[in-house]
Amino acid sequence: MDIASTGFIAAGLIACGVILALIIVALVQVARAPMEPAGRAIWVLIIVVAPVLGSIAWFAIGHKVRALR
Repeated sequence: MDIASTGFIAAGLIACGVILALIIVALVQVARAPMEPAGRAIWVLIIVVAPVLGSIAWFAIGHKVRALR
């Protein structure tokens, strides 16, 4: 194993860790959000079906909608 492949492996592991943390934080915030159960279930479903896009959507849209209420 050369130094270049070790770097790619490290970068991949870091990227996976960041993505996993993003998903977990989004799910925890959805679980703690004061919203109706149907809305919460929809957000959880979105995050589970499309983890990266769902998490980004929660931070971009869901967070703001929750704050406005």
